[in-house]
Amino acid sequence: MSTSQTIANRFEISDPEKLPKNRAIFGSRVVLENIDTGQDVEYQLVGPDESNIEKGRISVSSPLGKAIIGKKPGDALTLQTPGGKRNYELVEIL
Repeated sequence: MSTSQTIANRFEISDPEKLPKNRAIFGSRVVLENIDTGQDVEYQLVGPDESNIEKGRISVSSPLGKAIIGKKPGDALTLQTPGGKRNYELVEIL
């Protein structure tokens, strides 16, 4: 059995529509509001190999991904970036 088959057999693929909407987890699609600018952004939390910021997919191991995991709608999160702190609110889990 190939390595990719072995890995695939260890994981169950989840239907994104069936993910919980009360807490951000791996696979969740979330809407964040930048508190400072009022701008909304939508991201999906994915694995490191799947991340693609242009497509709105951020890694759960990235600083923003780590800040989002476990949050609930209405929760605030602060992210330290090279340009300074950014403040977000998790508006919705889609």
